[in-house]
Amino acid sequence: MDPFSEIRITVEDIASSPVYTLPKNESVASAAKEMELHGIGSIVVVNSSGKAMGIITERDIITRVIAKGKDPNTSKLEEVMSSPLVKIDHDKGVMKALDAMRLHKFRRLGVIKDNKLVGIVTEKDIISAVPAILEQYYEKTHSMMPEVNRIEHYEGYCEECGQWSEGLSDYEGRFLCDNCVTDLGGQIETT
Repeated sequence: MDPFSEIRITVEDIASSPVYTLPKNESVASAAKEMELHGIGSIVVVNSSGKAMGIITERDIITRVIAKGKDPNTSKLEEVMSSPLVKIDHDKGVMKALDAMRLHKFRRLGVIKDNKLVGIVTEKDIISAVPAILEQYYEKTHSMMPEVNRIEHYEGYCEECGQWSEGLSDYEGRFLCDNCVTDLGGQIETT
């Protein structure tokens, strides 16, 4: 059984919300101002009925406007946006989102719930979720492993004979070398 398939962190859990939108005929400069105002890296571009048509990202502004010498005040969002906005259902796992991003070569996906755009999930959101993913993975893999009695071994001076040992064992509350444990009638367990 693959422990990653058991991890239930969904795209809705990590998506950024609310979704900020602008009409398709708005200027690129307006989108840049909105991104700066809200501390976000993209704006969803909508048509006159409010339906998502695409997305404009910081990268789009740099590569399709600034680098091409276009004026951000007169360039319209529909001219430079990435389209279509690739979407994923809210209850899909993070691994599905990564697969979709790789397939479409996008860094952002729209998150859909009941046919409504409820968030945006980015590579950065997924990276931020890695500690929680690893914690769940750790819990799953350790719950699948049988319990093992481990004997701790320490380095230091034996409290019985005073000799240095790299394999001291905690025996009746004292750290003893193997020879002293045996001399005192204890059993040496090997792992």
